[in-house]
Amino acid sequence: MVIPYLTLSLERSSYVHQALGLLGSEAALQVLFDELRSSDWRRVAAAAQGLGIARNPRANEHLYAAGRAATVGEAAIAIDAAIRRCGGQFPYPLTSAAGGSTGSVCDVNDASFDAEILNSTLPALVDFWAPWCGPCRAIAPVVEELARDYAGRVKVAKMNVDENTGTTSRYGLRAIPTIIIFKGGQVVEQITGAVPKTTIEGALKKFI
Repeated sequence: MVIPYLTLSLERSSYVHQALGLLGSEAALQVLFDELRSSDWRRVAAAAQGLGIARNPRANEHLYAAGRAATVGEAAIAIDAAIRRCGGQFPYPLTSAAGGSTGSVCDVNDASFDAEILNSTLPALVDFWAPWCGPCRAIAPVVEELARDYAGRVKVAKMNVDENTGTTSRYGLRAIPTIIIFKGGQVVEQITGAVPKTTIEGALKKFI
């Protein structure tokens, strides 16, 4: 069998490969379902299957109405349809770094920041750090704990300030570690320094 995405342009094929490898990026799913909502349900099922979001039996009931799971090829076709609808480019960047709202900390950069943080439907906590920063390393386990504690309620991310000067300048960061909490695309709280978990948690709870 020839997998359809192998016949696509290199650019489009790259997006399909990324999409098939995702574990459920919120931004990627939104693009796919915006495109596929009014299409045949089998295409929606194929895209969902390809992105790995339909994991529990109840969610899968309608996906298997045809008596079988969607194939990789069908998923590729459905994903390609969404890409074509967007003119060959997703309006949000696809990243293979699952996490953020699933109990783990995700990495964001200048390119993905708006889609992953400002457009998040959940409150978002971003840890601005650098590898050489001792206090940043000290607070990292606290940020990871918060990601686990608030999985599904808060998106937790980190950004390397040395590699992402655009976002750093945008928010006028002068010291690290800095924790910024966003809600509805706006900064609602900013904390600087290696503060205790209770300090960050107290601020976070105000926006959940």
